[in-house]
Order: sequence, then structure tokens, then C-alpha cells
Amino acid sequence: MAIKDKATCLLTASILPKDIRASLNGRNSFTPESDNYKWLYTDKTSTSSSAVVFTTSMTYLGTTTSLSITGDKVLWIAIKHTGTTNGVTKTSDGVVISIDAGTAAYNLADGTFINSGELFVGKFPNTTANQFTSTSVNVVGGLPTGAGNGDVQLQIAAIMQDVA
Repeated sequence: MAIKDKATCLLTASILPKDIRASLNGRNSFTPESDNYKWLYTDKTSTSSSAVVFTTSMTYLGTTTSLSITGDKVLWIAIKHTGTTNGVTKTSDGVVISIDAGTAAYNLADGTFINSGELFVGKFPNTTANQFTSTSVNVVGGLPTGAGNGDVQLQIAAIMQDVA
């Protein structure tokens, strides 16, 4: 991959009560160093049952190469909760992602929660594609409180290491 294929996310977090408001600024970026690093972009529906996020039917951008979900590594990932079930119908359900091949659930201790309309970006240098699972979750007060009521559509962009 050429340098133009670099992934970058700029972040700003507003923190603390308004009378002592502060912010943290930073970025999360990844610069591919090998031709074995490839982009994947997909829309994925997360249901109320835990399921693997990536499938062997997915192919890398600009290729006909399919994922090896048990070997290919997710080096950098951006997951956007579209706020919809299908790109059109709105939902208030959130999503919990597991990165250790566990069953994703609203009460998963090490689960990553993504609320409606939110974006999550992360690096996972030793996590294979089959270890990412997701499920939709019910949200009350900004936190997951139970199994989801239905589907949630996600947009996923990732730089993967193609081990083939």
C-alpha cells in the first residue's frame, strides 16, 4: 500500500463539568508498511444474536481476494453505527462488539459499546477477523441494558493483514 492509503481519525473529547471544561485532542492513525495490508469496507447488519462480524464472502477493496477469517488480522478498524436498521429505518438500539471470539452481549465485561450514531476506531495488531463478534443491545440512559430489539446497520472500514 502506498502512503495515500494511511488511515487517520482525529479525535476531540470535551471533558469535565462546564465550569472547569477542558478537552483532550489526539489522533488514531495507521500507516500500512506491507503489500499484505489491504483495505476492507463493508456494511454489516448486527442482529440481536451474537455473530461473527467478518465473513469469508467479504473481499478486499480492488481485489477478488476473500478474507481468511481465521488468519487475516484486523490491524486498524473504524466502525460506524448508522443509527438505522437498514440504512433507512431509525433505531435506538446500540451494538456491543467482542474482540476475543466470545459471545457479544449487553453485559459483556470487556465488550465495546457503540451507541446509535457513534463511531469507534481502534487498533488490534494480533486479533484475527473471526474474533470480532457483535450483537444489538437495548439502550437506557446511554448504556446497554439488555438484548437488542432488532437489527443495527454498521459501516466498517478496516486495514487488514492478508496472511495468504
